[in-house]
Amino acid sequence: MDPYQVEKFRNEAYARFQSGNIDEAREIAFKIIDKVPEHGDSLYLLGVIAHGEKKIKEALGWISKAVQSAPKNAIFWNSLGELYLDNENQKDAEYSFQQSIIYDAGYARAFNNLGRLKMLQKDNALARSFFEKATLANPNYAIAFNNLGVVLQGLRLHDDAKVSFGNALNIRPNYPEAHFNIANTLFNLGDVVSAIEHYQKAINTKPDYAKAYFQMGLSFQQLRRDFDALVCFQNAVKLNSNDAEMLTKLGDHLLVKQDWKEAIEVLENAVEINPNAMEGFTRLCHARQLVCDWSSYQDDLDLLWKDAEIKIGKGECPAVGPFQSLTVPWSLDRLQMIARMHSAKTKVEIGVEKLHQFDVLKNDSLPRLRIGYLSGDFYNHPISHLLHGFFGRHDLKKFEVFVYSFSQKDDSDFRKRIENESEHFIDVAGKNAKEIGQQIASDNIHILVDLMGYTGFNRVASFAMRPAPIQVSFLGMLGTMGADFFDYIITDSFLTPEDYQVYFDEKFVLMPHSYLIAELESECPSGKVDREKYGLPASGFVFCSFNTNYKIEPRAFSVWMRILKQVPGSVLWLAGQSGGALLEQNLRKEATRCGVDDSRLIFAGFLPRNEHLKRHQVADLFLDSFVYNAAATSSLALQLGLPVITCPGDTFASRVGGSLLKSAGLPECIAKDPIEYERLAVKLANDPNLLQSYRARLLDNRSKSPLFDTRRFVGNLEKAYSFMWENYKAGNTAKPFKVEE
Repeated sequence: MDPYQVEKFRNEAYARFQSGNIDEAREIAFKIIDKVPEHGDSLYLLGVIAHGEKKIKEALGWISKAVQSAPKNAIFWNSLGELYLDNENQKDAEYSFQQSIIYDAGYARAFNNLGRLKMLQKDNALARSFFEKATLANPNYAIAFNNLGVVLQGLRLHDDAKVSFGNALNIRPNYPEAHFNIANTLFNLGDVVSAIEHYQKAINTKPDYAKAYFQMGLSFQQLRRDFDALVCFQNAVKLNSNDAEMLTKLGDHLLVKQDWKEAIEVLENAVEINPNAMEGFTRLCHARQLVCDWSSYQDDLDLLWKDAEIKIGKGECPAVGPFQSLTVPWSLDRLQMIARMHSAKTKVEIGVEKLHQFDVLKNDSLPRLRIGYLSGDFYNHPISHLLHGFFGRHDLKKFEVFVYSFSQKDDSDFRKRIENESEHFIDVAGKNAKEIGQQIASDNIHILVDLMGYTGFNRVASFAMRPAPIQVSFLGMLGTMGADFFDYIITDSFLTPEDYQVYFDEKFVLMPHSYLIAELESECPSGKVDREKYGLPASGFVFCSFNTNYKIEPRAFSVWMRILKQVPGSVLWLAGQSGGALLEQNLRKEATRCGVDDSRLIFAGFLPRNEHLKRHQVADLFLDSFVYNAAATSSLALQLGLPVITCPGDTFASRVGGSLLKSAGLPECIAKDPIEYERLAVKLANDPNLLQSYRARLLDNRSKSPLFDTRRFVGNLEKAYSFMWENYKAGNTAKPFKVEE
């Protein structure tokens, strides 16, 4: 075959290949090498065809022969390197790419491949250098610009990454991976709205892009658009049903939706797919808590702590979070270790230094001390039930009050009052943690107060940025934040005895009464109430516990069942609206196991606020939970004249009930242990005169108890703020102190 015919057949083979006629191209290439065995282009083409058919070993053979036939061909060397890279042979891949560059110093694809290799080797600095060389060699190389952006992301150079992804999109506007990556960068930079726009563009170009749906869901979650987030997670799982992380997030949002059965099924699926991904198992444990499924309770706790212990030992963040850890029977030292790891992780993730070094002299010249409160719970939520009359009672001659809200607005009276009575009510719902921190810093807040801690979709990251010189944890988190960016925690001497200080990273501010303040309801319900209207029997003693379901755990429930056995005809009235049929089914089964007729459990459905207040009149005694006490729920019962009994434990969360009872003037209802708790409940059920005297005392104390005197509480808290600021001005570090009336 003469050279002219060889070239003709070669061109024909490549033309067939490019038009998709693979078999015809292969046939022509074989004809050529049958006559010219060392024809490089034909050997190369056969290698490319085999590679496309995922016949890696065969492809390696053909491309190796092509290289041997033309050892100075940069393209052949590069393709050989790509095959080695696909076959996880990094050493030979790197040699091949380097040979390619030796024979063509401007070969952009070889530089790009060297960058890919260095990314796999986690050498981002060298990968960056190679990708930059690729873009210089070919300024229209969109893939290289995209890869460069990914490396810059890894180096936390988000602004530079944004520029690189933008360059990729200028070259290829419909490049789905570049849209996805720039969206991730925008998310990290805090521009969540623009991130969502690019995730959507990635999906428009690539409708089966599961990761884009997933990340868009996380973005909607940041904006607290829970329904939109749920839809995204559902779409992600439809496209990739074997991804444990996606299933876990979907399960989490199904819990928010209170679709318990499906949530648990999804989370169980996540755990089955990846048993080692403890995030999924942790959320499954929480889901079981929410519906009181205790079939594997102790085993679950043991596995959670085993994972936490191993991770903490390695300096890693455990899957179980600080809030969830408060709901299980763990010691203070465990709670602190978990909180510390999560707070350290938050600082790493936010990736910024303090927004500013606070200028004490400058800010001391302000006429009033500036207090900021931050929360996402300013709606029909227990925190707002407690605080709706709090913000308007500050002494505005001495204090300037800023209330920052990132909750979705509702039409509740609680939200309206907080908005109307706050001196400065600032809606930051559309901002991310960094933007909120910047807002607070620009307002020159002296003392910033967190009302959430690690509950809900919090903004702990805003506090990690240190936008204020003094930062305080109050009300929302019933335990330590484990963070060096919180200086104080508002508590009291019953909640946190002096020897607890070592287990808290914040310094104790001991209020003279309870740490909690409960705004009085405008009216105390009175008049005859029909028991049967609420599903209760016409007669018999009514024990109740309107706690959220995750606060109920096996030990407390078994005590409650023993109480029912000793009080014939009595019933236990529980909040059932949040757990649905699955909760009822599980608790009825548990009651039967304890030897109690399950019909003696009555589940209260959802009622409007005024009706909920009224039904307290037909309850006789409130039984507090053990591990995580009632707070807003218990304080409401006490102000309505319903006695509460509690059994303090050894943690902040398990001592709240005792703090409230002391402040309300009913310390007799604080039991020293579960045995006394049980005896006290039975005694009160059998002694109506004693119970009635407790009711009368609560109602008489209603207008005088410090627990319900918001103005008095605010005055004491202002004393605390003044002490904090004077101590700070003097150049002292935070120290524990007690507020004196």
